Amino acid sequence: MSKRSLETFIKLLAPFAPYLTEEIWSELALKKSVHSQEFPKFDPSLIIDLEIEIGVQINGKMRGSITLAPEDSEEEAMKKVALIPQLNDRIIGLDIKKIIYVPGRILNLIINEKKVTAVVDQFCRICYKFGHALEIEQ
Repeated sequence: MSKRSLETFIKLLAPFAPYLTEEIWSELALKKSVHSQEFPKFDPSLIIDLEIEIGVQINGKMRGSITLAPEDSEEEAMKKVALIPQLNDRIIGLDIKKIIYVPGRILNLIINEKKVTAVVDQFCRICYKFGHALEIEQ
């Protein structure tokens, strides 16, 4: 932590812990009292996020998350989904019926149910082939 950051932190803490901050201020060999210093100014450029993490839903169920810039488009979000194996495995080869993308919030992929059922049927056949009977209600 830089000295400037520490000074700012002490100034912000001073109204809540006056004796403690005054003691720390004097230990840092700073002039005058912490309470006579100018209160730090708000800088809006410091609160802007360069990257955000948004949730990825498949048919309304949370399946993972991706990290991207707040201004990224739907296409860029889908490219990030394709790069994450656990998400890509769930959508590869399936018919994406609708993509709902709220920038900076969430990405929801609506998958065509008929394709999903075909994948489940194929999985059941593979399980049965290996001697594991699996019953799924349809």
